[in-house]
Amino acid sequence: MVQVPVLNQRWTFDEFIAEFDPGDDSLHLWELEDGKPIKMPEPSWAHEFIADFLCKRFEAECEQMGPSYLVRRFVAVKVGQGKGRKPDVTVFSRTLVKNLRSQAQLPVAPKLAVEIASPGNWRTDYTEKRLYYAAIGIQEYWIADFIPCATEFLEVPNVPAVLVHWLAGGNYQVKQYRGRDRIISPTFPNLNLTVDQLVAAAEV
Repeated sequence: MVQVPVLNQRWTFDEFIAEFDPGDDSLHLWELEDGKPIKMPEPSWAHEFIADFLCKRFEAECEQMGPSYLVRRFVAVKVGQGKGRKPDVTVFSRTLVKNLRSQAQLPVAPKLAVEIASPGNWRTDYTEKRLYYAAIGIQEYWIADFIPCATEFLEVPNVPAVLVHWLAGGNYQVKQYRGRDRIISPTFPNLNLTVDQLVAAAEV
């Protein structure tokens, strides 16, 4: 096992995952693009508070729905040849992943992925990751832009928003939620969550 990937070699997704201890925090700071490791920006505490908050809310929904889904963080999702991404929160089917050797990797498409927009890399959430996640068949994709960062993509600039994408005909349709709007999730139809509540989680 190594602490930091060798930057001057090209990696497959499986090789990249195999070189790390899933319990090693350094794993969380890297993604894979065209066989090359990319170091991700260090997340803020507000970012982490929101991710933790969403995990707990999703887990509560899973308990109500029965043992169909698992909610995890820091799971690497294979999005192409030599490409791997780690959504901030991932929801996936127990049936699809029960035989995987490691929860640090996910070669099958999760049901839902959440990215929390950060000042250092928000553009990839709105562009590259949106294309990757649609291409591999992630049915539902959230961008939680609580700062907000991407004013050029928002219907109301400078207002925190959650963008919920769902697959239709191989492409994402998107709905933006703000303020006291109840966020509608195809995966969790009974979820009772507003954007204001999500933003407040960052301030705890």
